[in-house]
Amino acid sequence: MRPEKKSRKEVVSDYLKLLSVSPDLQGYTYLREAILMILEDETLKFGITKQLYPRIAAKFKTKWTIVERNIRHAVDKAFTVGNIETLNDIFKNISESKGKLTNAQFIATLADYISLKEESLS
Repeated sequence: MRPEKKSRKEVVSDYLKLLSVSPDLQGYTYLREAILMILEDETLKFGITKQLYPRIAAKFKTKWTIVERNIRHAVDKAFTVGNIETLNDIFKNISESKGKLTNAQFIATLADYISLKEESLS
């Protein structure tokens, strides 16, 4: 019997967990939603604060500033407790001197990485 193909939501969740973004963080939920939205509409990565955050905020009935802050906390967590090899594999442009990525860079890069993986599997 052939194993079921994972849903996009499951794939994104797996990557976030791999990057040490734990599901108990509110930022995890917002990050997952942001990545899923960009995978559906790539143009959203060019309007993170003006389009993406407000859409997520509306969906979860909160303010876009709360979404941004919680995502930033989750990204910070990934860079402080995450596996450096995994981070370097996905975010190749990271170096010790540059430090962590911005929310927009993190979201857009991870969405692009997942999209490229999906294409290579099909």
